[in-house]
Amino acid sequence: MKITCCTNTGNRRSINEDNFYINGLYLKRRQNQILLRCDSLEGVNIFAIFDGMGGESNGSLAAKIAAEILCKYQREKFTDNTDQWSAIVDEYIHETNEKVCEMIDKTQRNMGSTMALIITNGYHVKAYNLGDSRTYFYSQGQIKRLSVDHTVAAQLAVAGLISEEEVIDHPYRNRLTRHLGMGEFDIKPHVNEINIKDGDILTICSDGLTDMCNDTMILSMLNEKSCNENIAGKLVESALALGGHDNVTVITIKA
Repeated sequence: MKITCCTNTGNRRSINEDNFYINGLYLKRRQNQILLRCDSLEGVNIFAIFDGMGGESNGSLAAKIAAEILCKYQREKFTDNTDQWSAIVDEYIHETNEKVCEMIDKTQRNMGSTMALIITNGYHVKAYNLGDSRTYFYSQGQIKRLSVDHTVAAQLAVAGLISEEEVIDHPYRNRLTRHLGMGEFDIKPHVNEINIKDGDILTICSDGLTDMCNDTMILSMLNEKSCNENIAGKLVESALALGGHDNVTVITIKA
């Protein structure tokens, strides 16, 4: 599999609070911009994006904690036994949430992070998420969202109190109902499981992309053959061109 990753502070922020994770690689210090391409490993591969919250350096610290602990879990816990992945992810979320909450108590500063996580073994994929960082599955010119937004506005839409169109501009569209650092120690992620084939593309992104580009726009960019070598970079460039109001981070995995 071919992986591309890009992160950018955006046009309005001074600090990049996003972090990413690709098979042990993550940001150990804040960086305003990074672009990379690499190949997948044999066996189990783990990819994630963490969108830190809290302002100043608080959000980036929470996102870094999440990436560090995931690195430990990939080394020590995850195997090619796919039936165990969800239990391990639950354990990982519990430990990470606890560590972020301990840091909140220690520093007396609010912080937290979303989580969008994809685990692959060959063509088998499981996707997990907390918050509004998303995962997408692209195949044969069509796109499907694997994640569910854990926001107040999304909950209102599910309950039928507002329409899907009203979610986009709703004042609670970014108010999260699940994230790392909540102080509740039984946080369950949304889970999706699929099989992919050659040519399919998995995408993980922070809301810095999806606040600027809707699903139709993302699909259009994934359809462009010219961006195959730098898909994540092209998606980030589009978000920046449309305003770049937030940090934006994207990982793509092409089978």
